[in-house]
Amino acid sequence: MRLLVVTFLIIFSGRIDAQQHKGTVIKDMKQDWKMLANNQFVDYDQSKYKNTIYFLVDADLYEGGALRIKSEKKFSVFIGGQLITTQENGVLLYDLDSLSSLYSSPISFSIRRPNVVISTELILSNGNAESTELIKRKGNYFMDFSILASLILIIFFVVLLRTNPKLTFDYLNFTKLFSVQEHEENIMALRITSSVNILYYAFTSLFAALLLMVMFHFAYAEISLANIFKVEFLRQGLYQWLWLSGIILGILFVKLILISVLSYLYKATEIAALQFFNFIRLFFFTFGVIAIMMILFFMIKVEDPSWYFNLLFIAAGIFIFWETIIFLKLMNRLSFRFFHLFFYLCASELIPLVILIWVVF
Repeated sequence: MRLLVVTFLIIFSGRIDAQQHKGTVIKDMKQDWKMLANNQFVDYDQSKYKNTIYFLVDADLYEGGALRIKSEKKFSVFIGGQLITTQENGVLLYDLDSLSSLYSSPISFSIRRPNVVISTELILSNGNAESTELIKRKGNYFMDFSILASLILIIFFVVLLRTNPKLTFDYLNFTKLFSVQEHEENIMALRITSSVNILYYAFTSLFAALLLMVMFHFAYAEISLANIFKVEFLRQGLYQWLWLSGIILGILFVKLILISVLSYLYKATEIAALQFFNFIRLFFFTFGVIAIMMILFFMIKVEDPSWYFNLLFIAAGIFIFWETIIFLKLMNRLSFRFFHLFFYLCASELIPLVILIWVVF
């Protein structure tokens, strides 16, 4: 088969159209398209539309060839789970020989194209494919952004730790988080609107935003928000990170206002600070668990988008389990009847959580 393909390339190599992106079609990759269904790759079904298509290209089998991707609307191309480029429309051409020097064969392509008709064809290369260096730079943008953002977070955390070590360790005291009774409370914890606490909210937002962007990057096929917070170059990555952090910080302040208002209406203002302080603890714990799991994924080189997508389910599961803990915590501090406390938690915890989960998924 290999000899047949090489012979075919030699015979038709002199007939390549000199115009840009033109060439003799070797194979239409549509017949090899796959889609994710129940966390498994299955043959693509036109009747069951999916935003993302997957296919493998054996670069060794098609030496001297190129992959041509063409669409009249916006689409994004991923190789090995990494975003390579986003194109508003038109044609992209990737030289397979150049790609084989960067990625192991067969090369794993995936294309996200919401409501877009797209063609993927293997053609004889005419030298207009994207250069190896350009592809390499595009593949490294997200890695550069992740390293820089991680360094910023580490410096931020060290500053917080040196500024107020007692409060820092209190936020990270996960034993108290899941303890029904808390006998000691940090005085600073009760001043939830103090400047020091606001710095911790900002750090929590930046930390959560970075991990979410990593999930968006690797689970692009399953998360619609991934197309909004994409990273194609370093500056864009930093901008998107700050933008997502600002959204999360805004959600935290909305949560704080909601708890304050409802606790006042239910005549339970003494538990507002405790409830919100533990909510920030929960953020630290949840995204700390996700960070550890991501590190394990990187160590074992996980590329399946569904693994990263499932991290969102783990986060949602922790937040749902937390509702039981906070119910028991508040029951020990308030003289509310069961249903009175239940309705308070529905308004301040459960309903906002359900809305947030619905938006994310």
